[in-house]
Amino acid sequence: EGASPTITNCTIRNNTDGIEADNGSRPTITDNAFTGNTYPVRIRSRDIDNNLSGNTYSGNFAADNSSSDYIYVYGDGDDYRLGENKTYDWLADGAPYRMMENTHVWEDENNGEVAVLKLYPQVKLMFEPDKHLYISNNDDGDAGALQADSVTFSCVDTSQTWGGIRFYNITVDDLTFVENSIIERAVDGIYCEGASPTITNSTIQ
Repeated sequence: EGASPTITNCTIRNNTDGIEADNGSRPTITDNAFTGNTYPVRIRSRDIDNNLSGNTYSGNFAADNSSSDYIYVYGDGDDYRLGENKTYDWLADGAPYRMMENTHVWEDENNGEVAVLKLYPQVKLMFEPDKHLYISNNDDGDAGALQADSVTFSCVDTSQTWGGIRFYNITVDDLTFVENSIIERAVDGIYCEGASPTITNSTIQ
């Protein structure tokens, strides 16, 4: 609750919430084992930055008995966007990031300052149906960028679709790329609204 402790080398098991971090909490969570939890980790998107790595997730189950071996990511709207003038580093951890809400990436009011979401190789983003990843905005100064190398973007429910990646016209094009990645099961895998990102060596299916 507004705290950012370091949690490492622990076994976290048989809880409803293994670790829940509310808005503004940025715990460092490394080298832990999560098992038997309903929600292993719940965290806001803007609070993920080089602080989740080396964990294992196995035998976690939701109330409907489906697997919950995920990092549950929340934070829709302006109050929760990745909005600082910096690069947010999302590392590959032992489970996919389950994107529960729309995720917005843009710094406000200054085109010389940019919020960058950097997704590292082997990261998986699994979106709830109809949810989007929004990069930048349409208003001058709302600069954002995405850097994704060897990343999978998909939908949690294989019978449905997620919204896709939407690049708005204040996207910083020379900082933005998607390469060696998989974008699948979306309405618009990648939608460019006045933006010109670089997309290479990827499978869009």
